[in-house]
Amino acid sequence: MRLILIILLGLLILFIIYIILKFILRNKNLKNKNLIIIVLSLIAYISINSLILYYSDLFFDNKKEFKSELWLESKSNRGDMLYNLYESNLLLGKTSKEVKRLIGNPDINKDNEKWIYKILSHNEFNFIEYELKLKFVNKKCVKVKIEKAIVE
Repeated sequence: MRLILIILLGLLILFIIYIILKFILRNKNLKNKNLIIIVLSLIAYISINSLILYYSDLFFDNKKEFKSELWLESKSNRGDMLYNLYESNLLLGKTSKEVKRLIGNPDINKDNEKWIYKILSHNEFNFIEYELKLKFVNKKCVKVKIEKAIVE
């Protein structure tokens, strides 16, 4: 669905750019004016759509309600529920035992104060790895953060 919206938005932008270029070049006496307008419009269309697609990866496409049993059942479910888990602030204030009961053991545990869960999400084009980072003070979760993972 999102892909269709992006394509439609891109086509609208293409049409607007075409009209603007036609207006700008209306009094120019160029040999291949229509060809120039079409080529410039397509270049702008591809550039703008590429930016839209790139930045749309920063947001979560798959938004499902967090359910602990589904989260624990399979890592493939986690990307779909990550946004809801984060937005609900469900983990804040929970003890480390409660967090483990809800979302399992972390992939990385730094001194029992910083936990990292590696989450694989996807969109229409590729897979994106996120890190769900939890910070604990006195065995209570005080901070939850999501970052795009740096893949080396």
